[in-house]
Amino acid sequence: MLSAADLGVESDHASLVEIYQRARQAGLELCPAEVGPQLRLDYLNQPLGEALDIAMEPVPTYGGEPTLLTLANWGTGLLLIGRDGRPESTVFRKSRFVFAVPASGRLEAMREPQIVPTSSAETNQTPKGGL
Repeated sequence: MLSAADLGVESDHASLVEIYQRARQAGLELCPAEVGPQLRLDYLNQPLGEALDIAMEPVPTYGGEPTLLTLANWGTGLLLIGRDGRPESTVFRKSRFVFAVPASGRLEAMREPQIVPTSSAETNQTPKGGL
């Protein structure tokens, strides 16, 4: 999570285009849209008063308006809400974004967790009950 200020924005406001451009220059990527709902399900201890914008390509509303997703906790419950996703829309310098950190290859959301052996002993074990 980075704020616009963390990305070097010095003015009080910055456009989404500027934020995303600075993030790409820092080696960050936009998140797949499904990060918003999944993070809302997983981030149950979000501090009161915190709002996190998901850095993502906008998704259209039913009316066609470009929308970004924001996780918020304003004391009325944990929220996943839409906000203006037009490139020229502005955010405060203190606004915080969730970006993706690229690994090797393409960024994708996983439906199932991947189990990766951590030692050669784990990869060479015979399953219980034999083969």
